[in-house]
Amino acid sequence: MKLFSKLHLVGYRVLKDKPVRLFPVFGRFRTKLLRAGIRVSCVVYVSAMFFWSLITASIISVLAVGILYISNRNLYILYGALTGLICGGSIFALFLLYPAYREVSWRTRIDRNLVYLTNYLAMLSSAGATIGDMFLSLAKIDDFYGVRRSARSVIRDVELLGHDIITALNEESKRSPSGKYTTLLQGLIATVRVGGDLKAYLSTMSREFMGYRRRRLEKIVGNLDLAGELFVTALIAFPVIIVTMLAVMSLFGSQLGGGFSTIEAMFITVYLIVPLMGIGILAFINAIMSGW
Repeated sequence: MKLFSKLHLVGYRVLKDKPVRLFPVFGRFRTKLLRAGIRVSCVVYVSAMFFWSLITASIISVLAVGILYISNRNLYILYGALTGLICGGSIFALFLLYPAYREVSWRTRIDRNLVYLTNYLAMLSSAGATIGDMFLSLAKIDDFYGVRRSARSVIRDVELLGHDIITALNEESKRSPSGKYTTLLQGLIATVRVGGDLKAYLSTMSREFMGYRRRRLEKIVGNLDLAGELFVTALIAFPVIIVTMLAVMSLFGSQLGGGFSTIEAMFITVYLIVPLMGIGILAFINAIMSGW
């Protein structure tokens, strides 16, 4: 994390706030960074994004031009510049997408544990704990529920900034990447303001989140059934059919289009197409299970 911060500061020290002033649209990154839990100033992050993209593009362009020149390639300057632009653009895209990735990852973890979180808070409420005591407890225990960072932000606002617990919860609800967690926080605020029963509210929300969890699991099971069918079709039936068909064609001396022989087509199918389909199916299964 320290190295991560230092890399950002290098870009900011060189470019200062020029990227944000030249491209005000990137000022909206502040909300994305907050929801992703990235503790870096928006101006610093945007400056680092431009700086490292330009540095990468410059270095790769020079290296590519040199390599292509030594290899006696035509248009080596053009191809070298294009290679640098592609690499620099890739770094820029990584900076753009990283907050969204962090936000989705954090939101998924919070949503997955909301039913357990509300049960835990309901037990604390039954024992007579106040809202401040609840979030202090969440800030101290291990991150079982995915909200320790959020709880620490609430406690920081109360103890260091002098906010009352209602204001701190309201501010945290604006920073939350999870709409359901935001709803829970706003409900806690409303319950405290009207003097309602916290235990009853939390028990009700626990049942609601349990229903959401059940529907989510049913959807995951359905998607896993689909992944199983894709596995059988793409990695078992498809290779057998293609290899058998190509073997029969080779017996009759048939040739494929583009100058490929049937043997070459078999090698491409077995060593390229099938592994790529397997990787795609594994990625699909991983995406499904990430919502568990």
